[in-house]
Amino acid sequence: MGRTFRATLIAVVVAAAACGCGSGPKEAETEALANAAEIAMEYTEFCKAVVANAAANEPLSAFAAQGGAPHPAEAVSAVVEPVRASNAELLDKAPEEVRADAEAMAAVAELRLAAFERSGGDPAVANQDPAYLAKANEVQPQIDKLQAFFRNSCRVDAG
Repeated sequence: MGRTFRATLIAVVVAAAACGCGSGPKEAETEALANAAEIAMEYTEFCKAVVANAAANEPLSAFAAQGGAPHPAEAVSAVVEPVRASNAELLDKAPEEVRADAEAMAAVAELRLAAFERSGGDPAVANQDPAYLAKANEVQPQIDKLQAFFRNSCRVDAG
């Protein structure tokens, strides 16, 4: 259960238990359910974006696996741009509790995509890009946290 959800439940319980607060248990329950539904929807939208992001990366992975780099810039762009768009959607849908982690992962992904483009679609070169490697090492704990969130909250292994 996320911190936001726990905090919401605690606040509702405290408010309902307070004397003279002007709302009865039914109103507190209704508010708690509305808050829970809002959080569940936020997670659902994010989890849908996680699944879509994994799907958007499949053509890029297949392209990289075919070898033969360097490729024409148009061919590389055709597989990179959908991933960029999907990364932006994922970031847009990230719940507040993992927003910073999603931003860190997006920054690493962008460095790798840019290196992939510069190399003409050569994954070996992209994976050795100094800026990408430095940033990936710097934010690895955040990436691990986000991937755990994917597994635990979205039931998706996107690692």
